[in-house]
Amino acid sequence: MNNLETLASFLHSLKLESLPEQTIRKAKLVILDVLECYYGADVSDSRIESAYNFVRSSTGTTSLWGMREKVESGLAAFYNALRASESYRNDLVRNVGIHAGAIAVSVALAMAEEHEASGEDVICAVVAGYEAMGRIAKALKLGPGWRTSAVAAVFASVAAACRCMKVDNKVFASALSLATHFSSGNNQWGADGTGEDVFQAGWGAMNGIMLSRLAECGAEGTVNAIEGDAGLLACFNSSGNAHYLTDSLGTSFYIDDVEFKVIEGCIMVQSPGQLASKFDLDISMIKRINVSVPLQALRQPGCDSLFINGTVSAKMNIRYVVAYSLIHKSCSEIKFNMPYEDDVIDLMGRISLKESPETTGLFPSRIPCDISVELLDGTLIHKRAEDFHSLSGSKLLDRLYATLSNFKSRSEIDMIVKMVHDIDASRNMKDVTAIL
Repeated sequence: MNNLETLASFLHSLKLESLPEQTIRKAKLVILDVLECYYGADVSDSRIESAYNFVRSSTGTTSLWGMREKVESGLAAFYNALRASESYRNDLVRNVGIHAGAIAVSVALAMAEEHEASGEDVICAVVAGYEAMGRIAKALKLGPGWRTSAVAAVFASVAAACRCMKVDNKVFASALSLATHFSSGNNQWGADGTGEDVFQAGWGAMNGIMLSRLAECGAEGTVNAIEGDAGLLACFNSSGNAHYLTDSLGTSFYIDDVEFKVIEGCIMVQSPGQLASKFDLDISMIKRINVSVPLQALRQPGCDSLFINGTVSAKMNIRYVVAYSLIHKSCSEIKFNMPYEDDVIDLMGRISLKESPETTGLFPSRIPCDISVELLDGTLIHKRAEDFHSLSGSKLLDRLYATLSNFKSRSEIDMIVKMVHDIDASRNMKDVTAIL
């Protein structure tokens, strides 16, 4: 077998008893995080409204979470994944630059509901989704113009869908092969603030389900679609990286490395925002601010912009997050929606961004940040963060309860949390999705 076939065989054979306890725990946290992001989304966002209007006319048996409508499974996964990506609090695996949770969880729950799969299938499907997406991302090694989460999204969906559909190895491999034809997505939305990234998550979820069904119906894709001379890796100038698809399979899992954001914005604003919140200054006394970050942060579209034009661009903008965190001495509840505070906009104009060469080589294992503040009297104040800190499991639960309290009673939230903690004991996911 080549690398694609080996990966397909491994993902196909995943069993709950073969997964480490820490991997199972992380999968459950990921499901809770996706639900929190979904319920915490701004449903007045035009992207969510357009997606809802797009899917609501269909008929089917799969749930839109928190609603009475049931639609076709691919469309349900599209909407649920898109809405769960809107808040920008979504999870991340920094060493490969992916946000897999909304895609893998939405597809796993949708297909489990359709196929009456078990909770064990859902856990394995979520793990498989991360594994496929992470390994493809590792092999591709994309530049800043491409969005890794978009290019690799369909592989997470295919892996999660095939695992819940319980297809054989050949069908699994064909679905992964067919997915190579749906690998695309750029980052221009970050520079312009239009936010097509949420559609990228939705498209990945929907397309992966379609391709898995197509393969199940007999469509055969070449097993050389990834590593062949004219395959996916060759198209992205990554020939020779196919071994990343199978290196150390089963010794660790990409989902183990998932982190949950404190700030609901780009990964590049996490360290600067958290560090800025530690200053205790009279803002009127600030002359200028110098922020030093890895070169990758400056190159990320939208992160080095001098201006913001809406919610998406604010969540991508290092200057905005630093200015807001300095003024409010906190980064936990940043206001990203218009209208923006005059003091924040004014302070943005006094912030300069530059590369810190010694930190560029540390990225993404660590994302350090230096902030130097010069006061009007000439005083210099400097602080450094070696990395950003992520949300702990207990803090994630606190955020879940806070968000869902706007929709459900404490007892209902307790039921959802217990449902996820005990999901591996569920025989039929239809009973579980009914609670959502």
